[in-house]
Amino acid sequence: MAIETGDDGDERQKRGDEQSGSKDAAAITHLTKDDAAALLDYNVPNEPVTAKTSMGAIVHHPTFGVVLKKKMDAPGIECVVQWPGHPKEGRITPFEFIRKHFGMAGRKGR
Repeated sequence: MAIETGDDGDERQKRGDEQSGSKDAAAITHLTKDDAAALLDYNVPNEPVTAKTSMGAIVHHPTFGVVLKKKMDAPGIECVVQWPGHPKEGRITPFEFIRKHFGMAGRKGR
């Protein structure tokens, strides 16, 4: 689907081609059961996307994390998605997540 940026048809086609390349490059398109776990820790709330939402905010939006988590859950790959206020309990820090996945949980420092 092309993103319309105005009356310039060439610009719309160019943006559509970029989106096709983005889809091919996106991790969500190529998940396999041996992929690594993921921690998606957003610093923005999961608010609705509107026509006025910037493309950058759409690309880096917690909704993407929720969709990716559903895709990763299917083959059994751990995916933790967090944003301000979610989850209310049990948030994990990036440090704790890395320690867990490198078999270092429970170790204290060096």
